[in-house]
Amino acid sequence: MQETKPLSSQQIALWADQLRDLSALGLHYAESSYDHERYQTIQDLAMEMLAAAVQEPVVALEPLRAPIFTRPTPLAVGDAAVIDGEGRMLLIQRADNDMWAMPGGARNANRGCAAGSSGGDRLAV
Repeated sequence: MQETKPLSSQQIALWADQLRDLSALGLHYAESSYDHERYQTIQDLAMEMLAAAVQEPVVALEPLRAPIFTRPTPLAVGDAAVIDGEGRMLLIQRADNDMWAMPGGARNANRGCAAGSSGGDRLAV
């Protein structure tokens, strides 16, 4: 049987930040009071996890709720101009609105670029 290592404070803080981001987005888009209550609970759990990770009481972190915990993580976005030797540009048709656009996308700023994909392995040009 493999022995498990205790969780590090850094790992707990990273999970707390992911929950913070989910709760901030959920609270922003929640339409029902039921959903709002659930996302508020996730935010409260994230604050408790962060407090445990930094060994501070939750009340000491309460001033962070409005400026930090209610804001989603920014998205880093990028598009690519792919032009062939004849001057033709590659475009994609968006699934959400059927408009044509350059290939690209968005990703959370708290995830490294190495976790992404170049997209070249998915293109059939």
